[in-house]
Formats: sequence, C-alpha cells, structure tokens
Amino acid sequence: MPLALDPEKKFDLVLETDAERPPEERPTFVFRFLTGREWKKVAAIQESIDEGMKGSEAIDRIFEALALGVVGWRNIRGRDGRPIPFAAESLDLALTVKEAAELAARMLAQTDAGGEDRKKSASPSPSASENSAAAPADDATAHPR
Repeated sequence: MPLALDPEKKFDLVLETDAERPPEERPTFVFRFLTGREWKKVAAIQESIDEGMKGSEAIDRIFEALALGVVGWRNIRGRDGRPIPFAAESLDLALTVKEAAELAARMLAQTDAGGEDRKKSASPSPSASENSAAAPADDATAHPR
C-alpha cells in the first residue's frame, strides 16, 4: 500500500522546547504522510508566502499547511491544565506561529524521507524526530519548509 494512503503509517513530532520532558508528559503531535496532491497544496502555500503574503493571512496559511498532515496529539493541555481534545482546526489555539512553522517544516522533512529513513519514520521515538529539520525563523511570516 502506498505510504501516504496507509492509515497505520504515522509518525510523532515533538517541539524542540518539549524534548526534555518525560515521555508520559511530553506534548506530542501525530502526523500522517502527505500525498502528492497535498504536497502541491503545501507548495502553493509556500509560494504565496514567498510572494509577500504577510500578517494574519500568512499565519492562517502556515496553520493550513500544518493541518494537512496532523492527525492527532497527546498531552496537549490548555492554560487551565485540562486536556484539549484534538481537532486540526484547533492548532492555532495550542501553538504559537513559530511552533506551527517548526512542526510544518519538520513534517515536510519527515514525509520527504527516503529509503531507510522512511521506514523508521512510521513510528519513531519523539527524540528520533527532534532533529529532522532546522527551526524556522522567528518572524510571523516564516513559511512551512
């Protein structure tokens, strides 16, 4: 079965700022592999940001790109300490723009892995995925690469 269509093939990503937390408490985002059509959507999002899109529209597009691959999360809690139920449309309630851009870049790096890396990425430990891509720029218009 193609990797992007296999519902069993998922991978975890952990924000760099959460990597040192104990595994049972560590906020973790669960992703699936992207299809070619989804990659095309991400490329269009990147192009629109590269062409000068700024502000809230650029921020919306970063979260849109991230939502294409995220399928769940663990240990995500609100400011009140209560668990937040997963919903892709709630990503902007749980993440800063910089964190969303970090996860989007690492999602793309992970789903673009080839050969042996791809086999490992189906269920890596959170620490194995920590260095899969460089952290994004600090500005709000950083794009998901």
